[in-house]
Amino acid sequence: MSSHRASISSFSHSTPPPTRELPPGSFAHVLYDYAPAPSAEEEIAVAEGDLVEIVSSDDGSGWTLVAHGPAKGLVPTSYIESFEPPIAVHPPPADIVPSPEKGDAAVAAEEGGKQSGEGRLQTVGFVHF
Repeated sequence: MSSHRASISSFSHSTPPPTRELPPGSFAHVLYDYAPAPSAEEEIAVAEGDLVEIVSSDDGSGWTLVAHGPAKGLVPTSYIESFEPPIAVHPPPADIVPSPEKGDAAVAAEEGGKQSGEGRLQTVGFVHF
């Protein structure tokens, strides 16, 4: 990337922030507003609370390449933190799980005579992100 990143003085740290694991393909929350200088063509503006996708991890420069909507660009790594989406488990639809009133024989008859539950699909829940 270009050398203009080293000259940005809008933030400075006497010690580098701790390295955070932000692997490509993961998501991050934006902690602070960031508006790059007009001449900083490789950087993008983000706002506190935005959700961005990590395109390329910080290479030690203090910058992370992210996708925000249709735009891709660099943001300061210290301005983002890893986002883990909550896992919601929902019960399966009633028509997928065999009825507890029916025995294996009734289920096998419905499935064309298969025995011992062969070919039966039992779903215990769905995970939505």
